[in-house]
Amino acid sequence: MKRKYELNPYTPCQFADIRDHLEAMALRGWRLERMEEYFLVYRRGEPKPVRYALVFHPEMGYLEPAPTPEGEVYRDYCWQAGWEPVAFWSTFPQIEVYCNEAPHPIPLQTDRSIQWRVMGDWLKRRYVPRLQTAAAACSLIFLLSAIFCALFLIATEDWAFRILTLCLIALLIYLAAVPLIHLANANRWLSQVRRAEEELGEGPDGRLPPLLRWMRKAGGVLSAVALLYCVWYMATQGGGIPSLVRSVGQTAVLLLVWWGMDRAEDWLRRHGRSQAANWVGCGFVVILAFFILQLRNTLF
Repeated sequence: MKRKYELNPYTPCQFADIRDHLEAMALRGWRLERMEEYFLVYRRGEPKPVRYALVFHPEMGYLEPAPTPEGEVYRDYCWQAGWEPVAFWSTFPQIEVYCNEAPHPIPLQTDRSIQWRVMGDWLKRRYVPRLQTAAAACSLIFLLSAIFCALFLIATEDWAFRILTLCLIALLIYLAAVPLIHLANANRWLSQVRRAEEELGEGPDGRLPPLLRWMRKAGGVLSAVALLYCVWYMATQGGGIPSLVRSVGQTAVLLLVWWGMDRAEDWLRRHGRSQAANWVGCGFVVILAFFILQLRNTLF
C-alpha cells in the first residue's frame, strides 16, 4: 500500500497536536502528502524522525492560487533553512505544512510576535466569523430537527422507532452543541493570541482542551450507535434490505460529491492561473455536482 487515508479530526487551534501526530506517523513510515478537509493523506516512506511545522500565512482570498508571490519568497527562505514545503490545508489555505529531516533544525519562525500577529489577523478576519455563521446556522437547524423528532417520538407507539428517534435526538443535540463549543474555544484562542501580541502571555499551546477531546470521543461513540441502530431498523423494521441499499447508495453518492468538491477546490487553488479562472472552474464543478445529485435520485 503506497498511500494511506486517515480521518482529519483537527482544527487550526490544534497546530501542536497536528505537528506531534505527523511526526509520530513519520516514525511509522508514513509521510504527509496532503491535508484535505476530511482526510490526511500519507505516502509510504522510510521510517525515521521528521520534524514538522505549521505556518500561518497572511490572508488569502477564496480560490486565490497558492502559493502567492509573497508565499514563494517565504518558501525560498524556508528551503535555505532546510525546511521543505509539504502541503497547504485545503480547507484553510492560509495554513501550510513544512518538514525537515535534520535532528535539530533551525526554528522555522524565530520572531514569535510576527507569528501571533499574522495568526490573530487570520483568526479575526476569517476563522472566527466563519465559525460564528456555522454555529448560528447549524445549531438552529439541528435544534429544530431535534424538536421535529421529539414530535414523532410522542406520536408513535412503536418501541423500535422510539429508540431510533431517541438516538437521533441525542445526536442532533450533540451536533448543535459542537459548533458553539468550537466557537468558544476559538474566541479563547484569539484572546490568548492578542495577549501574546501585547507580550502579556505565551500564546495558545495549540492543543485541544480536555473537554473538547472528551466530547469528540463521546460524539464518535454516539454517532456509531445511532448509525448501527438505524441500519438495523431499516433492515428489519423498515423497507427491508432494498430500502437499506437505496439509502446507503444515496448517502454514499452525497458524501462522494461533497468530498469531490473539496478536492476540486484544492486542485484549482494549486494549479489555477488566476482567481477569476478558478471561480469559473468552481462554477462548473458546482453545476456538475448538482447534475450528479439529480442523477442519484434516478439511480436509487
